[in-house]
Amino acid sequence: MMDAAKIFPLVDIRRKRADVFAAEILRTIRPLLSNPDDYRPIARAVSELCHTAGVEILTDDMRKELGLHARSPEGWTPTELHALELARVEALIAPLSHFLPITTPSDPPSRSDGSPSR
Repeated sequence: MMDAAKIFPLVDIRRKRADVFAAEILRTIRPLLSNPDDYRPIARAVSELCHTAGVEILTDDMRKELGLHARSPEGWTPTELHALELARVEALIAPLSHFLPITTPSDPPSRSDGSPSR
């Protein structure tokens, strides 16, 4: 049986999405560059950084096509909101721990500057 990946090489989707994101950034900053010769090295560096870091943009339409949950206006998915709420509830019901320093009657109280009072 032949390996489909050898017949139809996979497209590097991460690279493609990183390049789209980098192009949007560069389109914005290009007019701000005083020297046009600086553009290509900056473009390569931004594109490589985005690819290495795994930066990609998934639009609402792309999420819908992939069968993913829509994001709220604040950018959260229902799963993420559930996880955040669960963490909040766990923090609320966690037992409180207090630290009370224990001193003995023979320990002189200290002043605010840390030196013992007399």
